[in-house]
Amino acid sequence: MKKIIYSTMIIIFIIMLISCNKEKLEFQEVSPFSEELAAVKVNEGYCYIDKNGNLSIKDFYDKAEEFRNGIAWVKKDNYWGVINKNGEYIINPKYENIQSFLDQIYVVKGEEGFGCVDSQGKEVVPAVFTKVDPVNEEYVIVKEKDNYKYGCINIKSGDIIINPIYDKIDFQLSNEIIFVRKNGKWGLLNTKGNVVFPPKYVYISSFSNSIALARTEDYKYSLININGDVVKELEFNGLDINIDNTKFHEGFTIIESNDKFGYINERGEIIAKPKYESARRFYNGMARVKYEGKWGAINKQGEMIIKPAYEEIGLFTENIAPICYKYDDENKYGYINNLGEVIVEAKYDDFTHFKNGIAQVETNNKYGIINIEGKEIIKPIYDEIQHFPNNTLLVTLQDKKGLFKRNGKQLTEVSFEEIDYHVSDGLIPVKKHNKWGFIDLKGKAIIEPKYDDVTYFNNGLAFVKLNTKWICIDKTGNKIFSEIH
Repeated sequence: MKKIIYSTMIIIFIIMLISCNKEKLEFQEVSPFSEELAAVKVNEGYCYIDKNGNLSIKDFYDKAEEFRNGIAWVKKDNYWGVINKNGEYIINPKYENIQSFLDQIYVVKGEEGFGCVDSQGKEVVPAVFTKVDPVNEEYVIVKEKDNYKYGCINIKSGDIIINPIYDKIDFQLSNEIIFVRKNGKWGLLNTKGNVVFPPKYVYISSFSNSIALARTEDYKYSLININGDVVKELEFNGLDINIDNTKFHEGFTIIESNDKFGYINERGEIIAKPKYESARRFYNGMARVKYEGKWGAINKQGEMIIKPAYEEIGLFTENIAPICYKYDDENKYGYINNLGEVIVEAKYDDFTHFKNGIAQVETNNKYGIINIEGKEIIKPIYDEIQHFPNNTLLVTLQDKKGLFKRNGKQLTEVSFEEIDYHVSDGLIPVKKHNKWGFIDLKGKAIIEPKYDDVTYFNNGLAFVKLNTKWICIDKTGNKIFSEIH
């Protein structure tokens, strides 16, 4: 009997000793929950836990990133790989660096160079190139190490569709064509790598309505189609025309003759003779032109619809453009509509273009917001105004921050040291009196600022740091766990 009691006491003592010596897995670093898992750092390294604080993947890493689309990057023994939620490697840790592209293709850097790996761990582009540049999920442009020339590989099949012999490659996927440059000349291939025509033009514009503008070395211009056929040789009635900017915008491109600028359309017809001192591309049906030292605008028929009267004209966005007048050698900015009518007097020191019905203006180094009627819905009294998620604006005044709605309604006092851009689960991290808390989208305090650091909420949970210790809380501020179970 004594033996049994003695043996039992020894077992109990051993269990107690193990229990006392067992190191608690407290968090040293945390990241927000993503796809119901969070990457955290403990003494043993980085690992993944679930929403209950349980160790989800029984392995530790040198570094661990958030899960996205069911996979995560992990670093083991100084090399990167990719795991799934079961902790299984779909890409073994053998790369010095790895970056995702379209969540399906990974650009990897190995010992010999760059390549591509798919989501199944298959090396679809060998990691031997000086540079790889994915175009989409099907094509990747590669740069050869030996000759520094560019080629192209079909990612899905792994086939080389363009041998690396070109100085530059550009895709225009909308027309399933590839521009290639060699020895200073451009040619055209299709997406199977077949030559439409070899490099012979100094310039080729992007195709618009299956037509492009091309220029030879002796400054002969022509319109070509996507088959490479010359549709029209361009003659400009004896004008010495230069077209360095060979891109059509809204069916037009800028031409130049004797330092004067005009426009031609896609048929090669001159719609505005070169007479302007400067010219901008067409945008929303209008092009800005400078004539006799002042800026105005023409339409697609080449007609002057806004008389040249301004020091500057900005882009017409939402049928409104910023304009500049000069008063006593000082520039002042206002706005006109697409009829040339002044809707905001030129009284501001700087401007932004209108977007979603509002624009930012500056006066005396202070910023405000106006609407399309020209009304100051946020007075220009702030040191900075930035766009913020959820149709809100972040204002700063004397290092304090606050939030406004885009219609000018104030949501919070301008009293926070920081307002985090990560708006998630309807809550916004904010810092006040050097402590972090959370407000909702209406500016109401949900969790009072009392933490030294926080992550944003995801899946109803966030990590907060209190007195050097990270804990997990829910959206009411209740503690869920503070160590791995």
